[in-house]
Amino acid sequence: EHDLLCAPVHLLIIERGQCNGWVLLYIIIKVTLPNKSDYKGVIMKQQIIKGIESNMRFQKIKDVVTVMSSKYGKIVAAGGSLVDCLYGLPFYDIDLFISVNNLKDEFKKEYTNKGHIKDVLRDEFEGEALDIIVVDYSVETHISRFDQNFKRISYDLQNGVQVADEAVEDLINNRISLNTMNGPVVFFRIHKSSMKYNLQLDELDLYLMRNYMTVFGVRLSKKYESLEYLYEPIKDFDYTLALLVDRYTETYWGSPIVPKWKTIRKIAKAYMKIFKMTI
Repeated sequence: EHDLLCAPVHLLIIERGQCNGWVLLYIIIKVTLPNKSDYKGVIMKQQIIKGIESNMRFQKIKDVVTVMSSKYGKIVAAGGSLVDCLYGLPFYDIDLFISVNNLKDEFKKEYTNKGHIKDVLRDEFEGEALDIIVVDYSVETHISRFDQNFKRISYDLQNGVQVADEAVEDLINNRISLNTMNGPVVFFRIHKSSMKYNLQLDELDLYLMRNYMTVFGVRLSKKYESLEYLYEPIKDFDYTLALLVDRYTETYWGSPIVPKWKTIRKIAKAYMKIFKMTI
């Protein structure tokens, strides 16, 4: 009964005609029941949000966001501190973000850097230092580019706690999957997260990261003219994945990064399925 009430209902007019002076209107009500896995995701997301909100230290995040929003503009807390609330762990800093478009005029200045992070505002709350990161696009876009999916959790005054679907999936499965590859520093961040939260790195990500390091080394050392020369004559699955990673790798501030890591994952999965490859 619950499934039926929640199901979307589509009214499809399939025939309209006249018979004995009456206009006949035939309507089929097509009931499409949602996938049960969708329900699981919704329920788990609600449980994750309740878990965060029930932590006593979450009140401090709310207080910080309230005070800093009144001072600077719409502030969003995101990442590690909210995950710590979920796991019942103490947090020592709160990651705060604001879009340059929402920043109050008195705090704006001429930004000379070309990166997506325009500025870092320093403040304090109840004796604790705060860093507020100013980004040149929406904070939602910035969070969508976090390197680890399970940390894509945020809180602001308008929307409350928001949890990305990918974060829910990883938290359900006790794993870390990558969203973007922002240089070798991600290896350290993954190791730190794995140890702190007892999460396992997704196996496909681990395999692709190995190929990323090959691309990274080739690009920085410039020892080889191309990946093809490096892999010659072994043109196997590793070679194919290395070319795939290389295709989507961009150089940003001198460091090779892969902003479209999810695209690589999808292509790699399709390749493995077509050619029946296993890791």
